[in-house]
Amino acid sequence: MPSLQERIAAAEKKLTETKQASESYAARRQARDRSFIANLVVVTFVFLIAVIALVVLFRDWNDVKEPAEFVLKLMSSVLLPVVTLVIGYYFGKSKEGST
Repeated sequence: MPSLQERIAAAEKKLTETKQASESYAARRQARDRSFIANLVVVTFVFLIAVIALVVLFRDWNDVKEPAEFVLKLMSSVLLPVVTLVIGYYFGKSKEGST
């Protein structure tokens, strides 16, 4: 039977391993979340630009000029600030202060 000191040392070792595994998981999860957010932003912009381009290709520019300008204004006035806030929140945290 292990002595009390050996059992304490084993428990401390296990605690250290658990903390390291937890920190490693949190770092991987945060990197995956950041990657997902960045991909979502890029896909959204590309999709909206592609939709505008397709509409312009298959229709007369004079017919779609006003709606296309509206969508571009919407993207720049609504989507861009949201993207800026999200990126600032996730990428602006210091490593020391994040939980």
